[in-house]
Amino acid sequence: MTFKMDSKVFSKTFKESLAAYTFDVGGIFAGFTFYLLVISKLDSFQVPWIIAVYPTILSAKGTVGGLLSGRLSTALHVGTIYPRFLNNTKAFYKLFDAVAFINFETCIAMSLISLVFGSLFWGISPSNFSEILFVVIATMALGLTISLLTMFVAFTSFKKGLDPD
Repeated sequence: MTFKMDSKVFSKTFKESLAAYTFDVGGIFAGFTFYLLVISKLDSFQVPWIIAVYPTILSAKGTVGGLLSGRLSTALHVGTIYPRFLNNTKAFYKLFDAVAFINFETCIAMSLISLVFGSLFWGISPSNFSEILFVVIATMALGLTISLLTMFVAFTSFKKGLDPD
């Protein structure tokens, strides 16, 4: 079975996809800026658990963000969520509550797992748990602000007639 795509449909889909991928370029720029301003000034080998925590945080933020954007775009498409922040449906508020809870739960789990691996491989002590927890919670809290940005972009693009899925 072959699928023939209309050139207008392809062009529209390509433009929407290209607009979505521009956020990745912004992420690279943000990571580079963070490296220049913070990481390059730190001697990360004095804090070896950073090596274990950072990829985990990125994966967790990506998972939570993917869950949010997937559920939000589908709900906008089928009409169970309105494209606005205030006076929305119960489904919208339940989705936001679920994302916030998953964020919190992930922070605790990542911190505990990092503490276990850090004590096995780098000899960190349980007294480092508060430092690890603080870094993870601060980073994941920034993820919640990114979730608000995700919602704003989804609402705006939906109002402009772009396909949310």
